[in-house]
Amino acid sequence: MSQEPIKVKLVGGLGNQLFIWATATAISKRTGLRFDLDATQCTQWGYQLGDFGIEAKYLANSPPDGLLPTRIVKYDSRLINFLRLIRQELRKFRIGSNHWERSNSFDSSVFKIRAGKTLCGYFQSYKYFDNYEIEIRDILVKNFIFAPEIEVVYKQFEGSKWVAIDFRRQDYERFSHAFGLVRENYYQAALTFLSSEFPNLKKIVFTDDVPQAKIAIPNCDGYIGVEQVKSSAARLILMSKADAIIGSNSTFGWW
Repeated sequence: MSQEPIKVKLVGGLGNQLFIWATATAISKRTGLRFDLDATQCTQWGYQLGDFGIEAKYLANSPPDGLLPTRIVKYDSRLINFLRLIRQELRKFRIGSNHWERSNSFDSSVFKIRAGKTLCGYFQSYKYFDNYEIEIRDILVKNFIFAPEIEVVYKQFEGSKWVAIDFRRQDYERFSHAFGLVRENYYQAALTFLSSEFPNLKKIVFTDDVPQAKIAIPNCDGYIGVEQVKSSAARLILMSKADAIIGSNSTFGWW
């Protein structure tokens, strides 16, 4: 009789979901355990991996409802902060069905997860899947299907040397105390360097806030907002085709 699969809890947007899925893939390859993706908590931006042909067994019953501030809000209450600290420490003991990540950097003990347990955490380190980079890249690139409207966007700069600029605002601006906010001088310094290396490089900005992007990074050759390309996966694939990338401080930017 085959072993019971592990359940893998997905959270956050595309960048977070990719880190978690890639870690689960590496665990499966190293241990032989099968895994089922649980997307019931992906109510902020919805399940994002379907565009890559990756299926989740458990999907959220409710539609995306925007950023949930209770997940990252700063509380002034000492009691709430104390209880949060206790909860975080208790998770390290992995009591019950959940197998929590114990570190915010790299926790090699996650590879000791047992069949039937639920994998929980963010796993925001390439070290979890470093040995399977080629397989993971192949799954994401080969299974993605370009929709006709995405092809239209790509043809605007296909055949030219171009840089993809990831300009993220909105949720990062609202919660800059938690995420940090990349300032305009970062983009300008990067563009100055690239211009010296690659003259006549087209500048294409991918952003969740086109008006702000035009102010912060003016005179670019194109501004691609969520209205033009709604799928986060499509934006990621498009950016990967650039000759250079100026990334943001996000898990999406890492990918």
